[in-house]
Amino acid sequence: MVGVPNRFITGTPFLINFDWTDSVTGLGFITFKGYATTDSAGTNYVLGRNEVYSDPIATEDTATEDGTFQLLSDLDFDTETFKKPLTAKGTATINLSFSCNGDDSSGYVVVTIYHYDGSTETSIGTATTATMTGGDDEPTQCIDISLTEKTFAIGDLLRLNLKGYVKGATPAAGDLYISIGHDPQNRDWDASTGNFTDLTSAAGETTKLDFHMPFKVNE
Repeated sequence: MVGVPNRFITGTPFLINFDWTDSVTGLGFITFKGYATTDSAGTNYVLGRNEVYSDPIATEDTATEDGTFQLLSDLDFDTETFKKPLTAKGTATINLSFSCNGDDSSGYVVVTIYHYDGSTETSIGTATTATMTGGDDEPTQCIDISLTEKTFAIGDLLRLNLKGYVKGATPAAGDLYISIGHDPQNRDWDASTGNFTDLTSAAGETTKLDFHMPFKVNE
């Protein structure tokens, strides 16, 4: 009816807050921070956007040497389910630190990004860090992962999987250890806390796990 004001309030659209946009690629980036939460039911690994204090600071896993690269760690860091469709595209960047210990140990981490719909994982990109050798003092690594374009529907989630592999020089010579850092507050992880591996700022390392993920902006 002409002249009658509209008293209905329309809903505010759900907005995506990108941490920055790339004017060259036209993509928006969200920085996720990997961390752990622990309660009476166990430990969960999370991709969030707040700089919380992770519990624990890092995750350490161990195995007995057998002279081959062994899978010691297999960690899934998950976002909350998506509330708005978004399409992943471009190149993701991950900063992470890990350390190894054992008889002349060497190790590396395989990083895989998954689309997860609640029942099926679909890899949209993977890369492997440089192999660290000769001790457990290694600086933070930075790797790029080229992504297969993939749309995340409402209810899907984004998963970052880290698989840590370590090898000792002598089979059955002792135990192997690997620690992967995941503390947004960047606290040190060292032997004084009862673990067998170090991740300390004095060695040029960080315990942060930062995941810069690109998405299409205009959707």
